[in-house]
Amino acid sequence: SDLSSRITRYPRNNMILSDIAECDRLNVYGVLQWQDRAMWDVETQAIIEKGNAEESWVVQQLMKLGHKVILAQQTVEVKGKNGILLARGKIDGFIEWEGKRYPFEVKSMGENQFKGIKTIDDFNRKPYLRKYLRQLQMYMYGNNVEEGLFILTDCRNHIKLIPIYLD
Repeated sequence: SDLSSRITRYPRNNMILSDIAECDRLNVYGVLQWQDRAMWDVETQAIIEKGNAEESWVVQQLMKLGHKVILAQQTVEVKGKNGILLARGKIDGFIEWEGKRYPFEVKSMGENQFKGIKTIDDFNRKPYLRKYLRQLQMYMYGNNVEEGLFILTDCRNHIKLIPIYLD
């Protein structure tokens, strides 16, 4: 199918900010043995593509409300003290508000999960939600900003804003 043709694997020279696991060994293997990583299925690819469509919809809604959205899909690099690149990713964008830029990540999810998230503390309940925390924290760190924003959507035209502070 057309979806299966879009499931691809590519070499990794460093960690990807959207894919930092809780297990250090898994992070190392993700770079050194990237070709052995299991590929996702067509259903997962469809979910990924729906998430991308939701991100575009959210950005359109923000702009309709008069918010300035900039630097969408900008590459963020996090380097060690020695200047060596540790990880890289692409942030969904920044919202400009009262002269400041706030990085944001759009996360789409099922209705029940969406309803269950009310504060940033709710992200600590499940490993894949903690992965989102690590991702946005690294985007904030890589851009030297103290505050960011999760924009959640349930894929049913509902949006929830969850602020996050650099930890």
